[in-house]
Amino acid sequence: MKKVYRILLLVLLGTFALGSTAFAASEYVEQLTPDSADYAEISTLTNRVLDAMSGMCADVTAADIDWNRAYKVYADESDVYSSYKEQQMTYDEIKQHMEYYVWVLPVQVKNAYFHVTISQGMPLTEDESVLAVLTEEQKEQIREETGKWIPVVTEQLDEDKTAEQIDRQIADAVGKKNIHRAFVMGGSPKLRSAVAVVETINHNIQIVVLEEPRLTGVQSSEGARTAKQPLQSGQAYAMEDMADRMSEYTVDTTDEHTGTGAESGAGHTAIIWIILGAAGIGIGCWAWKHARCK
Repeated sequence: MKKVYRILLLVLLGTFALGSTAFAASEYVEQLTPDSADYAEISTLTNRVLDAMSGMCADVTAADIDWNRAYKVYADESDVYSSYKEQQMTYDEIKQHMEYYVWVLPVQVKNAYFHVTISQGMPLTEDESVLAVLTEEQKEQIREETGKWIPVVTEQLDEDKTAEQIDRQIADAVGKKNIHRAFVMGGSPKLRSAVAVVETINHNIQIVVLEEPRLTGVQSSEGARTAKQPLQSGQAYAMEDMADRMSEYTVDTTDEHTGTGAESGAGHTAIIWIILGAAGIGIGCWAWKHARCK
């Protein structure tokens, strides 16, 4: 009887262990789980996600939406690289520097892959030039959704991009044995590409570029053009090196944008974000890809 009891106990413990890890398969990237503070509200948005995706993928159903795949992406609009150069921040201080975060939900429909970015609605802007293009109905909707989690951007990708895949990118770039912890940063005022901020076991800070580098809305200095090799996706860079690189760029407030890597109309994108009443920056959120699922 005791033997049976022990076996049953081991089975129950094994089941519990499997259940406790089923919601957090990623080692480094924070995923949405029932224990997450935002889970109760975000997990009710399935129908809104379906509505947001319907124009791009007519075949998407509720069965395709798995909230356990969603992962957190932090955003920085005050240039963490400049702050690091001035203060030599620790990993925890860098993370505290992040102004907000969004949840990125990967969705696979047949052989097509999508990202839906979930962000908290921001207050209605006071910018008259933006208010002039909004209808009263749109303004009221923004007011109603201020502070609420809402789907704000949907894009189609060439391949699936999950927290587990980001884990592999980080491990390949830094070396699994060297990693202590990490988080994803969706962009900064100068580098609009997603990166992973990694703390090594020696407490050094590494930046892993997770996608094609996009220096958007910046003007490069002579040093930036000639001193260093361009950033490359999948590569790890010491935070000190990244801070030095970014110091060679200044935010360009004109309509002409120069830099290294693919670029997009930052001004137009900013207007889109304001109209949506959101300020999230997710992976790839700077380009709309109008394609239907296959």
